[in-house]
Amino acid sequence: MIKIVYFSDARIPSEMANSVSIINLCNAFTQLGVDINLVKPWRFRNRNINSDDIYKIYGIKNKFNIVNTPYLDLSIFEKIFPNLILRPANYFTKRVWQRYIADFIVNKFSPDVIHMRNNIPFALNHLTKKNKFVLLEFYDEPSKFYLDIYKRSIVGNKKLILTAITSNLADRISELFQIDRKIIEISPSGVDKSRFSKTALDSNKVRKTIMYIGSLHSNRGIDNFILASKNVNEHDFIIIGGTKEDSKKLKAKFNLNNKSNLSFISHQTHSQISNYYDNADILILPMTSNQTHTKLYASPNKLFEYMASGKPIIASDLPSINEVVSHNHSALLFKPDDSIDLTEKIYQLVNNKKLSEKLSLNSFDLVDNYTWETKAKNMLDLIKDRKS
Repeated sequence: MIKIVYFSDARIPSEMANSVSIINLCNAFTQLGVDINLVKPWRFRNRNINSDDIYKIYGIKNKFNIVNTPYLDLSIFEKIFPNLILRPANYFTKRVWQRYIADFIVNKFSPDVIHMRNNIPFALNHLTKKNKFVLLEFYDEPSKFYLDIYKRSIVGNKKLILTAITSNLADRISELFQIDRKIIEISPSGVDKSRFSKTALDSNKVRKTIMYIGSLHSNRGIDNFILASKNVNEHDFIIIGGTKEDSKKLKAKFNLNNKSNLSFISHQTHSQISNYYDNADILILPMTSNQTHTKLYASPNKLFEYMASGKPIIASDLPSINEVVSHNHSALLFKPDDSIDLTEKIYQLVNNKKLSEKLSLNSFDLVDNYTWETKAKNMLDLIKDRKS
């Protein structure tokens, strides 16, 4: 049995997509018979949450070992100290903690491979010096501040397996570190397809439910979703995500009242969210093009969840999205940051039953290539090939 330690500095549980990805990938490894241990920091915000709570929040049935390690969580001092003080303190804390936990992992678990994301560079460098096998996943372009550390750890490292979530990101990593693009495998995010029930589209439903599910960060394009809802008064729009305070700010910004056709539902846990998909007729992914990560490097879990639900999708026409779905085949793609074009695409779907059915069927068939189990299997193949 292969033994893997997933080393993460993420706050788990949290409302962030990275925590969903980490937990589900560990779950997929467990299903495949891997001896997986998740090593993560103990954080003050989650001090009363144990492993069973985490399994419940994320709907995990195959339990794996979760190890909390001591961590000085400086984020609790954000409102007290300025960045001028916190930034160097945070740098020092991360450097010490990452090296300490790297040694802890090696000594306690003796893993075949240590899996990590590209946000713990000091641990990567420390493990490189110890000549340990590491699988490094790039989810974004690394910070310029840490480029030299990454370069010293990556270039010429024969015991390093590199993956990136999109081909554009792989190209960028190859360019940054002047390494062969062929050694970087593409490993997108995923979905647990078993959590979703593909319900038939109700073509007789007059007033459609058009839904967005996800965070309310500025790069998600929520403004365009709201503007489109104002243009399409005869149908209902729902936003699921964010906090009540987030919803309050958006309602004030767009002068929304109780008579609006747009409703807000606060962030739901991962185990709860699949129930909402059954009520949707159209799912919208309105990501903006004004951030490089969103435009080129993002592999949104939400897109794969949308596909697994079997509902028609309208998404921003971005290179990162085009790697997964194609216009008029598995989704309708609209001009990013263009609420008028989004409005037109909504009417196009509402008025075309055959198109809705085609998009739903094609995206649902495609999602088998993007499950967490598929991702885990591909990673295991990479590990076996490298270690053989």
